[in-house]
Amino acid sequence: MYPYNKPSQWNHNGDGAALRLIGTDLCLQVVGDGLPAALSSDCSSKQSTWNIASSSRLYLSALDQGGRLLCLEMNYTNPYKIMTNTCICLGDGSVCDRDPQSQ
Repeated sequence: MYPYNKPSQWNHNGDGAALRLIGTDLCLQVVGDGLPAALSSDCSSKQSTWNIASSSRLYLSALDQGGRLLCLEMNYTNPYKIMTNTCICLGDGSVCDRDPQSQ
């Protein structure tokens, strides 16, 4: 298992690509709304395919198994945990363009 308490580097080659942990064969995968993202070796599934989700280009999203669009979100109480939540910062002129931390 990869140590979650260490800084890491990620690579994303644009829309429709996996978000890969550099130096491994692992990628970030959506599990569900309000849950931490998981590391997975299945980097071709819809749950591991990330797209830019907002006009600000600050958010990445992927579909969960139920087809819901979820965005990556930092966990402010545990910076080593990356969460996935329902995307609220979509669309031009959203409040998130002025306040990106609201997602």
